[in-house]
Amino acid sequence: MKKYISILLVILVLLSSLICFADSKIIHLTDIVYDDADCLYLNANIGDQGDQKYLRVNKNMSGDYTPLTQPEQQQLTKKINQSAGLMADRLVIKNSAHLAEDNYYFNGKQLSESLKVVDSWLYDKARNVKLLDVSLYEKGLQDYYSDNNITDKKPLDPVVNRYALSAGTLYHSLNYIDGEGSAAFGYWVFPDNDYLLVSDKQVKPLAIEKDFMLNRLIKGSDGDYWLIGERLISRHRSISTIYHLAADGTVKSVNALFGDMINSQDKSDKIDLNATFIGMHNANVVVYVKPSANWFDVDVTNIANHFYNINNNLKVTERAERSIDLTNETVLGAERCYLGQSNQIYYMVAGQNKIYNLTTGQSCVINAKYQIGDVIGGFKKIAAVASVYDKNSNQTYQIAEYLIDDHEAPYICVEDLTCCGYELVWDNSTRTTDMVYKGTSFKKQSQQQKRSGDIYYSDIVVKIDGEQIKSLNIGGFSLVSVADAKKILDIKAGAEAAIGTIMGDVLYTDIKTYFNDELINGINVDGYTAISARAFQGRGYTVTFDEATRRVDINRTDKQIEKIIEKPLSKNLKVGTVIGHILATDIVVYLDGQRMAAYNYDGYMVVMVPYLVQPDNGISVEYNGNTRKLMIETRHDQ
Repeated sequence: MKKYISILLVILVLLSSLICFADSKIIHLTDIVYDDADCLYLNANIGDQGDQKYLRVNKNMSGDYTPLTQPEQQQLTKKINQSAGLMADRLVIKNSAHLAEDNYYFNGKQLSESLKVVDSWLYDKARNVKLLDVSLYEKGLQDYYSDNNITDKKPLDPVVNRYALSAGTLYHSLNYIDGEGSAAFGYWVFPDNDYLLVSDKQVKPLAIEKDFMLNRLIKGSDGDYWLIGERLISRHRSISTIYHLAADGTVKSVNALFGDMINSQDKSDKIDLNATFIGMHNANVVVYVKPSANWFDVDVTNIANHFYNINNNLKVTERAERSIDLTNETVLGAERCYLGQSNQIYYMVAGQNKIYNLTTGQSCVINAKYQIGDVIGGFKKIAAVASVYDKNSNQTYQIAEYLIDDHEAPYICVEDLTCCGYELVWDNSTRTTDMVYKGTSFKKQSQQQKRSGDIYYSDIVVKIDGEQIKSLNIGGFSLVSVADAKKILDIKAGAEAAIGTIMGDVLYTDIKTYFNDELINGINVDGYTAISARAFQGRGYTVTFDEATRRVDINRTDKQIEKIIEKPLSKNLKVGTVIGHILATDIVVYLDGQRMAAYNYDGYMVVMVPYLVQPDNGISVEYNGNTRKLMIETRHDQ
């Protein structure tokens, strides 16, 4: 018995290690959190459960990474907290509702019941400091109760964050009353904020907007401080904002510094500018400046989308770094920028697990570590076909297109080039597939019939006419992107084909297609059954066409609408007979708001039956090989 138990334990350990290893292959980077002389430290979600881990990445941009051990993670967390800025004490009144709201702790410190309100004045009773007249806030709260007939009236419940500065104490008073006098305490609701500098019990209100929410307080190099936060401009829009607090208590808006630089006449006080804190190096604060979403059409090109150094005398110097332009779209979000200890700016494209050094121009991708045969994604065949032109024979060949996971860029199966005059040459010693052009004299093969499946990590090299091309292994075959293939072949994706271009043959089929038990016309397109979009009309759906947008919409309806009855296809044809062609078109088809694979056939749009089934759309498709019947059923209870 002990022997079997030992064996079982060994098996369990092996299984658990395999599971852990498999989970570790899924990596989603979230942000850059720290750096030292040699490495960047990244926050990442690891595995199917999204466990949070820190990764160490070398600054040489090799892309290699090492997960931190638990002790290393704890040590790094301490360093991150130390670099985060000054920590505040949070003060509340006795019996405050915020005690329960914050679980008695704020920034790791227990909340202090040091506030009191006496005769409409707010006090720090522990230090016996009279802070702020809150009578207007009390009135706003009572007006809200009266206007809304609320009888359970509660007193004002202020919160104060208290920071110890070189020249005194900064009090940041948060009064959760919105512009309409509401006492709501919600995620999006910014309180009315008051900022007070207290020295020797002398209270000095600071010239900071009441809609500014302080998120971070950074000590400068000369007794000055930088207040990092955001202003709530409207209910759903905020502006990254920075204030500078000099040693003498003078406050200046960094955003206003750049507003003054705008050459547009009389607009410096009207244009909302984001000034996002990137980091501090020596005596300089580094910011990224861009107009807010409402001002993209304003001429602020002399300051927009640039990085700047600002010293403690508020002298502004432009830096050389620029935002990254990917696929003709500026994607830089300053919240994903990080200023390293060597004064270099790094930027992370989280969705691509890519890191840029904006200062040097280097970049790398943080790839998960796989073994050969590991599943790294999925693919599916779609109704579109790519066109490959052979200039020697002056012929155009169509081969199937595929999609990878949720990406829209089309791929082809490289082995399908055997249908276009290419021969597959396999070299087992180098594990290389080379598609070599042989011309019309080479016997063309049939296309591969894989319709969907997994993508596997592989060491196989794929070439076309001796030129290596990036590839994805799908188990015996390889996919390459049409974009990459264009560098070698004269190839166009289906979406690029000119309107009216023949994209494939339409074949007669003996498969009978039923829509909710009603026989309709079905045709064969590339091995798939397709039906006319008009077949949905009156069968629980409406079908509409918008000429302006060139869009067909198929939408559910409970109304009784007259059906469109199509002319039955001839029954005297041999299965596989070409009865027409599918043509490229600029018309798009949407089924319940989701775009479908569709083509023009005989002047009408047809959709591919296998792709009708989508999550939660209530459509099912079932084929009976014995009766040669294809049943399409729709349920409107979804």
